[in-house]
Amino acid sequence: MREIKFRGKTKNGEWLYGDLLQVANEVFIAPSDGDWFDFIPWSGNNVFHLPAAKYVVIPDTVGQFTGLYDKNGKEIYFDDIVRDKYGDIGSVIWFSDWSIRVDWGGGDIHFIDPEWGLEVIGNIHDNPEMLN
Repeated sequence: MREIKFRGKTKNGEWLYGDLLQVANEVFIAPSDGDWFDFIPWSGNNVFHLPAAKYVVIPDTVGQFTGLYDKNGKEIYFDDIVRDKYGDIGSVIWFSDWSIRVDWGGGDIHFIDPEWGLEVIGNIHDNPEMLN
């Protein structure tokens, strides 16, 4: 079974990796070590546990780990920019347990086995210019 985890970017530009949590209108990436709870009084007589504010991420940057790795052993996430063994560059737009779907631009989309020499070279949030 593949590991389920996510990444997301904070407003200060830091990437966080771990569990995804959405509460009210906030999206959080909580580290898997569990050391992220903050106690916040909730309406009524209860105390509600929410991740500390430092784990709030920009919702549009959240991407799931595919469970697959590139040729260098780097984790491949949704929205990563990859290069194939021929030098073609595209972005990861979907994945399954054994392959990822890459948008190579111009409507050219293919299922790819990462063992074909894919390399993660960036992501669409930090490096959008790579796709031009």
